Amino acid sequence: MERNKVKKTEEASDTKVTFLKIGGGSCRINGRIIKPGQKITVEPDWIPISFRSFFKPIGKDVNQLNKQMDSPIPGNKALYEVKERGTKGLFDVINKETQKPLNEKGLTKEEAEALQDALNT
Repeated sequence: MERNKVKKTEEASDTKVTFLKIGGGSCRINGRIIKPGQKITVEPDWIPISFRSFFKPIGKDVNQLNKQMDSPIPGNKALYEVKERGTKGLFDVINKETQKPLNEKGLTKEEAEALQDALNT
C-alpha cells in the first residue's frame, strides 16, 4: 500500500501577505523557526500579537496592514492614571487595579503623562 505524500506549499493568494522578520534572533511560531531577514508568506492572523513587532509587511497594501497590526489589543483599557503626590508639584503613575505607584521617585507632570501614555498603548 503506497501513501501519497503531498508537500504543503505556501502559495501567494489574496489573503496572504509577505512579511520580513526584523530584529536579532530567531523565533518559533506554530512549530516553524523564522530567522532574521527571512521572508514568509502567510495570513496576517497567523502571527501572534506578541510577535507582531518583529515582522514587517512588505508588498501590496502595506499601509493598511501596518495600521491593522499596530492597533492596540482589543479590550485593553487604560490601566494607569496620574495622581499628584503632594504639594511639591510631583506626580505618581498609579496602577488602577492595585492602587500602587509604579515610580519610586516623584515625577514632573510631563514625565508622568509620558510614562502613562507609554504604558497605556
